[in-house]
Amino acid sequence: MLNRMLAALGALKPPPPPDAGGKPETIEEPPAFTAFVSLDSGPPYAMDVIRWGGFQWLVPVWREAAEEGRAASEEGWLMPDRIILLDWLRQKKLSKRQLLLQGRIPRSILFDPDPSPRNRMFVVHMRPNLRMRRSYWPALDAKLAQGRSLN
Repeated sequence: MLNRMLAALGALKPPPPPDAGGKPETIEEPPAFTAFVSLDSGPPYAMDVIRWGGFQWLVPVWREAAEEGRAASEEGWLMPDRIILLDWLRQKKLSKRQLLLQGRIPRSILFDPDPSPRNRMFVVHMRPNLRMRRSYWPALDAKLAQGRSLN
């Protein structure tokens, strides 16, 4: 099915992962909206959606990022642990800044260290060399102070 979709889209191909060598590419706008994703079981999981390379990407987990010689908290940067192409997945708009992904995404795609061999229906870039200003999330510091996840 994915191959048919790719053929129909023709020239619309997602960009390759950002070059791992060198300075991270900075995303200059805050997350576009929140997507609610159904996992293998349990309630939907809220994820940030970013725009990069002309496409929209799910970010299941953020990690703090530091430049050489400086602490991550000092810099105020976050980097996605992985990004998953959203544009080709079925979705339903809930509001201006929220959508529901129709269908389930396996937990392995979202959280396993190497999801690529498990399912070829998803475009996943692991640890892309992208960064975003931490200041885009006003409630993030309170979450981190409570020892909770960055999501």
